[in-house]
Amino acid sequence: MKRILFYGYLTGYILQIVGPIFIDPLLTTNVLYGVRTYPYVILTIPIFLILVSAEYAILNWAERTKDLYWTLVPYSVAFALTLPLFVPGFPHANVTFIYVCGLVISALAIAIQQNIEGLRLDQSALQTGGRQLVDYLKEALSLSKQIMVALLAGYAGLVITFYSRMIALNGITVSNADEVLLMSMNTGFHFGWISVYFLIGPVYCTFRTTIQLLSQLKTVVHNGALADGAATGTPVAQPLRAPDRRERAPASR
Repeated sequence: MKRILFYGYLTGYILQIVGPIFIDPLLTTNVLYGVRTYPYVILTIPIFLILVSAEYAILNWAERTKDLYWTLVPYSVAFALTLPLFVPGFPHANVTFIYVCGLVISALAIAIQQNIEGLRLDQSALQTGGRQLVDYLKEALSLSKQIMVALLAGYAGLVITFYSRMIALNGITVSNADEVLLMSMNTGFHFGWISVYFLIGPVYCTFRTTIQLLSQLKTVVHNGALADGAATGTPVAQPLRAPDRRERAPASR
């Protein structure tokens, strides 16, 4: 989780500033602002370095999942310091959109990690079987799968809606076909980053917990079967193993 957040914050900040720096000067038919250049973009370098240092320090310090919420602070401070550098057009749409998406995905990933990790059982509890543990793990597994499906379905709906609207907005913002294509490519790159971050963040966290719960359910069922077999004297079926090739085949008559 820490590596995922570190990736999200750093790549998210880079994506905030790359579009305005390299694309805005090329948009000669922007109906609102025309060609925009930013003389103070050099200041984004120390802001980025401060962001890297702050996130690295907080991630190393954080021991509990709820401590990871502090990583949202440097990301927000970097955004606040960056906004005044990209005027006119305050707040800049590209900077604000990527910041908000990164903030929401990061906070969602931390919240899911904090709440869903409590569904897993301690190793000591797995040593004893029992119907109650099996029922609990089945319910937890079902909840985890429902969360993952809801995340994917909700994300798909939002992406289709926002992407189509932003593509339409690009055609209104500039009138030149080449510039519309350039802005659309930038939009596509944005949604590509958002999709990757969403999948390796909230979705992967939920998927990993689902697999762990499934493994724990298998362990509890197996331990319960061993306990029942020992109590009743009934042998418990062991997993099948492949025959040893070194074993001598039975002699033919």
